Amino acid sequence: MTVSPSSISVGEIIRFIEGAGESVDCLEKPDSNHCPFRGGCVFRDLWKRAKFAMSDIFDATTFQDLVDKQRQTNSEIDFNI
Repeated sequence: MTVSPSSISVGEIIRFIEGAGESVDCLEKPDSNHCPFRGGCVFRDLWKRAKFAMSDIFDATTFQDLVDKQRQTNSEIDFNI
């Protein structure tokens, strides 16, 4: 089956390859003992907001967007998966 580059987002590929896990351990396991700031961390909300912002950008970007951007630079790269 062939998929059009305009029908698949970068976010879909990232989640397929890396899974839906968190990029920061404390978001996945908030009760983990690995963080010295456990229970009073001011960064946790920042990490959540950053994750959602990146996900929005990746989900709004298709492989066709990347192909078009690459064509603007006049470089040849094969985006076939």
